[in-house]
Amino acid sequence: MLRRRPIDEIKEILLRDEKNESDINKLKMIFKENPLLRQIPPNQRGDFCVAMKLHILSPLEVLVTEKVRKPDLYIILDGKVFIRNKNKEESVLEAYDIFGYTLPFTGEKWIPSRVTAREVVSIISIPRDPLKNAMEKVRKTQDNTKLLEFLVKTVPGVRQLGQAGKERVLSFFERCQFKSGDTLLRQGEKAHFAFIIEEGECKVVGSQNPLNRPGSAPARGLISKTTSCFNLGLVMPGEWVGEDSILLTKPMEFSVIASSHLIALKISKEKFLDNLTRDTQTQLKENLGNKIRWREVRKQNISNAILENVIDEEGRAEVAAYEDAEKNYPKASKLALVNIRKQEIEKQDAIEKSKTQNIGEYIKEDVTNGLIRSYMKVSRPQTGKTRPRSAVSDKKNRSLCIPSASTKNLMNSQVIFQNSSQNFGLPENITITGKVQLYSACTLGGTLVPTMMKRPQTAKMKISIAAPVVIKNISQVLNPSFKPPITHETFAQQVRKGRPDSPNPAEVWAKKRGISLQKFNLLATEYT
Repeated sequence: MLRRRPIDEIKEILLRDEKNESDINKLKMIFKENPLLRQIPPNQRGDFCVAMKLHILSPLEVLVTEKVRKPDLYIILDGKVFIRNKNKEESVLEAYDIFGYTLPFTGEKWIPSRVTAREVVSIISIPRDPLKNAMEKVRKTQDNTKLLEFLVKTVPGVRQLGQAGKERVLSFFERCQFKSGDTLLRQGEKAHFAFIIEEGECKVVGSQNPLNRPGSAPARGLISKTTSCFNLGLVMPGEWVGEDSILLTKPMEFSVIASSHLIALKISKEKFLDNLTRDTQTQLKENLGNKIRWREVRKQNISNAILENVIDEEGRAEVAAYEDAEKNYPKASKLALVNIRKQEIEKQDAIEKSKTQNIGEYIKEDVTNGLIRSYMKVSRPQTGKTRPRSAVSDKKNRSLCIPSASTKNLMNSQVIFQNSSQNFGLPENITITGKVQLYSACTLGGTLVPTMMKRPQTAKMKISIAAPVVIKNISQVLNPSFKPPITHETFAQQVRKGRPDSPNPAEVWAKKRGISLQKFNLLATEYT
């Protein structure tokens, strides 16, 4: 803090009407005592010193009331003041504290307050308007310094120039702002300005058909009628846009649209060609070569992606076949070509579906091993009448004497076979009416097992027969040479061990319904 004698000298200087250079240098010592005032550059402090005024207040004297909305800036030279704002917040300020118009330093607006001296106080005031003008100069100087540093990084050849040369280059550019969605440059038009992105980012947007590939649709879009453009990339801070159109004297191949709030430096075509040095333009052309090569690769990738997206998801992997259809029907539209490809895909699906109709091959190749493996692992409950404890164990532990609901439905479903008389070994002139259920009472399991994975399909047959068939061991029917391991006993043996007098449940079930059990060749049966 300043000693008493320098404070007295400052008071004497402020009371004078005119101040010389020596007086201003002594007043500059005030800026060193407050950290906020140190933000003012030294070369700008002289303007503040000229506008300073001194106020000496006696105890309890009021300096500012609540009615003052736009106060000046006040610096306490010595003494203390009491501040009470309209929100009834109170504070005490001492020497070299500041209050009033502190917005340029703290960013906080003044809250109307009543300022009262608690003792004899010396206060320096700086008028609001001179302070505002001085701070605008400070901000402009700071902004120019930042812009010069930005130009050194983005404009080739500026680094080698002196301070005057850098400021001259800066004068060619104009700072401008754009909202999200504003267009900086439009495709197909020659650029009248070049831009350097300072803050924010913008997207590069081109037509749907970047390479004008033969056979591709016009700009209405290949994927949909509303899709008519593609994103080539993003332009980040520090990058140029529009310089290629000026240097190569050709229209823009894409549009540049702001994707967020954007601040950019703009230079006109005339200033670009006339005022920028030849070295700067040459280096920009060299940098432009790399951008053009990358852009061509990007266009090729987009063109290929567009062609792939024309085909729907089912035919997306068959681009070659789509190109064949395009060659076979050169005058067809894109929509017609897509329909042609869909028809070809449907034909292929129909062929594959017809191949899977032979249920015998399906059971023999895909199901046999799985069924046998699952039958070998099924464990029978201790008694034939034990109820299942959960839905998971229902299919494994259900007794033959108590068939499940799904088993009853299968037993009552109608299954029709072609060439039935040959399959069952019956004469051709025998006609039997009733219901037919194909199921297997597997001797290795504890339930009635359907012979097919899904519910049997029904269809009309030439000769209807009612011959319930029980296959006691499906593994022997599918593969006669198959022999189950010795460790597994048959179902009948397991039942008789628990209850020696109990008959075969399948025979009991058939006897109650007056049905005779027969075997037949499952692989010889044709399903529809």
